[in-house]
Amino acid sequence: MPQCAPYAGNDSVYGFCLAKYAGGLPTLEDMLRVCGEAGEWELDCRHGWVSGRMNSTDEFSTEALLEACGENPDCTFELLDFRPADEPLAQLTLCTQYAGKYARDCAGHAIQRWWLEDPDEEEVNRIASTPTPYPDKIGYWLGVNVQCYSKGACVGDPHFVLNCEKAVENFARNPTRCPPRTKTPMHPGFRPQDLAPNQPGQNQPGQPMRPPGQGGHTQGGQPPQPGQNQPGTPPPVQGQ
Repeated sequence: MPQCAPYAGNDSVYGFCLAKYAGGLPTLEDMLRVCGEAGEWELDCRHGWVSGRMNSTDEFSTEALLEACGENPDCTFELLDFRPADEPLAQLTLCTQYAGKYARDCAGHAIQRWWLEDPDEEEVNRIASTPTPYPDKIGYWLGVNVQCYSKGACVGDPHFVLNCEKAVENFARNPTRCPPRTKTPMHPGFRPQDLAPNQPGQNQPGQPMRPPGQGGHTQGGQPPQPGQNQPGTPPPVQGQ
């Protein structure tokens, strides 16, 4: 990337520059080559490249992009939230396998998304009878159904039942806390294409990449720390 050549003598700034512009790289192979040179910025570099391709379902499969994220849970969590599996239990498996420290939040989003579809009794019983690592997440939304919407009962796996009953008790005491069954964006204003780094050879208007000490994208003479300039971590899910 010729726009990063002036910073080749400073590993951190050079890596930051590569991460900033990697989103415009056309192929996975190009991304792996460039991000491999980004040093401490490699995970941010991968994250930016993946974020710009979440809408490209015909070109890049979810599995391919998960692999492209590498060991970056911010990237994998964002991707799984934006491209959830159609089947909730499959999504829970992906959360466990790929979301790392965000696995529980990922699972909470998955079950909330399932609940928003207003599942029928057969579907609720199917989920309630399948043990998962997230009994509190599932039990919470089962309790919402029971107490807030008078649908079904706390049944199924004993761990789910326990958490369901806790939720029922909580909402019985605090009915105003019942969540509405209204679909709203989990990440308001989020558009992956807005989060990808600039195309190679392009700067955002009025914000050129500048060397340390000259303002621009480097603050206080240093670029932002890796992990602090990421495309954005999804907010936590409702409930417990």
